[in-house]
Amino acid sequence: MARRSLLSAERLRALCIRKNWFTAGTNSQYNKLFALNRKGASAEELALVIWVCSENADRDAIKAELTSESLVEHFANEKAKADDRKFDIAVRRTCSVTGGDMFDLVVAALDDDGIRYWAKLDDNGPEFKNAPEYETVAETAAKVICNGGNLIFKSVFEDEKWELTADKLVKGIRCYIENGYDRCGIFKDDTADMSLCNPDCADTIVQLALFGKISFPF
Repeated sequence: MARRSLLSAERLRALCIRKNWFTAGTNSQYNKLFALNRKGASAEELALVIWVCSENADRDAIKAELTSESLVEHFANEKAKADDRKFDIAVRRTCSVTGGDMFDLVVAALDDDGIRYWAKLDDNGPEFKNAPEYETVAETAAKVICNGGNLIFKSVFEDEKWELTADKLVKGIRCYIENGYDRCGIFKDDTADMSLCNPDCADTIVQLALFGKISFPF
């Protein structure tokens, strides 16, 4: 296997100039120094040539400088190779969501532009039948979730049902944040601004809560 050059020609030339080496050598000897380097000469071998062709230079000091410069160049080259790689890191953080935020989320999800194109709320339970007349179905559903209850949704396409709880919504919100769905900027820093949660965003969160993915693209 061919030996690696101790230094690149550019770095070796710059080092000789900076350290005032090879002042007593000829152009022919200087060219031979670079030829030796290309062939993989060791720091010891290059230091001997430079020492012979320099004035007031210390051989051990020359060797130490060559070794140090080689390590610096090697590190820089390896770092450049590493920069070509990409690491996708999922950054997890804590975000506080209030009961009021949950309420707004459920109401938005049940809007005409929310989840209704793929799911229908089962509102035959006692919570809905005994709700005040002035309360909308969406508001009642939001209260059920905030009070620790569960909502049943039926598929509008086939005979399938899903159960939604506050815990599932929390998981949906976490997935929404961590996987880059929050294009509306609802969750900034460690708080939520549900005034920015439109029915489309709410639909995404509910799907992530129930399925862990977007099963019904709008």
